Amino acid sequence: MNGNTLIMVAFSISTVLLTPFAEELIFRGVLTNLFFKPNQFWWKIILSGVVFSLGHASTTLISFLIYFYMGGVLAFVYQKTGKIKNAIMLHALNNLVAIIEMLSLLN
Repeated sequence: MNGNTLIMVAFSISTVLLTPFAEELIFRGVLTNLFFKPNQFWWKIILSGVVFSLGHASTTLISFLIYFYMGGVLAFVYQKTGKIKNAIMLHALNNLVAIIEMLSLLN
């Protein structure tokens, strides 16, 4: 990626805009509403965190816990506000910070 600017731009756009939108619709929108009743607040958050972490192919306990926590936070935001766009924006912000850090390490 370091040598191809077009790939870096496409990857960055995907990571900051497309991925949060798709993942939030799947992990928070569909998953939490399909398997649980509206009053099962904490079960939705726990399942969302576990599936989000598994979906990111965590290979260590630390990475599993990081993704689990982030998935739980995103689910909490969605459940508390009732607006998927809030979780999408938070996810996009998280990914933006990660991309900026990654790009800074490449130079």
